[in-house]
Amino acid sequence: MDHTALVLYYTRSQNTARLAKAAEAAIAECGWQVSCISLDQAEKKFPDKMPSLIILGTPVQYWTVPAAAMEYIQRLPDLNGCPAFVYSCYGGCVANNVPYTLAKELTAKGATAIGGAQLLTPHSCRIGSGKRLGDVEGSFGKGLPDEGMLDEFKDAVTRVVRTVETGTVSPVAMDRLKINTKGILAAAMNPVSPLKMKRMFMPPVAVNPSACEGCGTCLKVCDTGSIRLDENKTATINQKTCYRCYGCMEVCPNEALSTNWKQAELVVRSMNLIAKDKEKSVFVL
Repeated sequence: MDHTALVLYYTRSQNTARLAKAAEAAIAECGWQVSCISLDQAEKKFPDKMPSLIILGTPVQYWTVPAAAMEYIQRLPDLNGCPAFVYSCYGGCVANNVPYTLAKELTAKGATAIGGAQLLTPHSCRIGSGKRLGDVEGSFGKGLPDEGMLDEFKDAVTRVVRTVETGTVSPVAMDRLKINTKGILAAAMNPVSPLKMKRMFMPPVAVNPSACEGCGTCLKVCDTGSIRLDENKTATINQKTCYRCYGCMEVCPNEALSTNWKQAELVVRSMNLIAKDKEKSVFVL
């Protein structure tokens, strides 16, 4: 039997994408055919034939699945019992339930969740001189994923592949995927903090008109359509719909976009103080 796999990921700082590529490599080494697709392309590029396995990864934003990623997941077709392994990347600052939430969403689409993981990766908050918080402090993911973590991740994916090959797939106990503090903080915060309120924690993105050359690169990565070019070919941002993912800042070639990273850093460090069980990687199979 020819086995196929589909690796889906959502990324802004490339942490999730790097692990998606590691998963793709591990699956290919098992002799499977595998496709690796970003979630924003999944709806139109989803294979006609249901794959033998789905791997899904997202970062953590506002202690939950990024809103845009959730919307893309909910647009996926019926998954008809397909085994699924989920993973999340987080920067060490927020207790969260993201693997559990991802598994529940895929289960709602008809998949069979068979495992998950959460991995500490560099936090993308900038702290000056172009460096990220995750580039300089170990508790925020400095140096991760290292080779050991990548090998551990690839080994977990390989074990999932072998489980599918041998026909020994069984659903994971969903509560086991509440990896970080059993989701107590996330469970308490989500109901009382809709996206509009979550955005208030983080500073808005500002545009420097003199630096913006109207290339449109930022428009292409904005999941909410919050960025437009005005009559002068200068980017403008609708702050009411912006998710504060800062993906536009990551890709701007002229550094025409900025935000108050000091405010963001204060929030991130405050959440780090109350986050618990901050292991570098946790796997549930």
